[in-house]
Amino acid sequence: GRRVEVPQFSVTASSATVGDSFEDVLPTSGTEIKSSDSEQVNALQYSKADQPEAFPIVNQFLVGSDTSPIIRIVGLRDSLIVVKEDGIFRVTGESATTFIIRDLDKTVKVTASESVVALNNAVFCLSTQGVLRIDENGTQVVSWPVEREVVPVALYGGIASSCHAVGYESERKYILSVP
Repeated sequence: GRRVEVPQFSVTASSATVGDSFEDVLPTSGTEIKSSDSEQVNALQYSKADQPEAFPIVNQFLVGSDTSPIIRIVGLRDSLIVVKEDGIFRVTGESATTFIIRDLDKTVKVTASESVVALNNAVFCLSTQGVLRIDENGTQVVSWPVEREVVPVALYGGIASSCHAVGYESERKYILSVP
């Protein structure tokens, strides 16, 4: 995954007038208000309406197990496909009141996050089962013709950090680069 490591920090206001103008009043000295270093590895956050940069902490949905991190999120025409260590999930809806999270396949184990790409309104990725095609209805193994070559690569211990894929729309190709 991609993370930004930032130590905890505190915020103070230059004057009481400035500090009072915030929803959580900021002190003018000391370290009473501190950042939090909480991590919710299975959370999907959404912004306020018409404010794409504003993500209140309460605007989130939890997907799957809280011990299993999200590997990738891919947008399709009518939904989001969430690839996690504990399976594949689909998110549909158009607002916070209509979002629905559904399990697509809890048996899938994606072996390399960089192998997950969108192609032709589907998601393709390398998994312990081979190359999968994931769409809004479920998962399907598509690497049967080259199964003998793909499965040993998918099970290789260092594959998570050494493979990459691209979706080539005009040629309708999933191109997987492996060592």
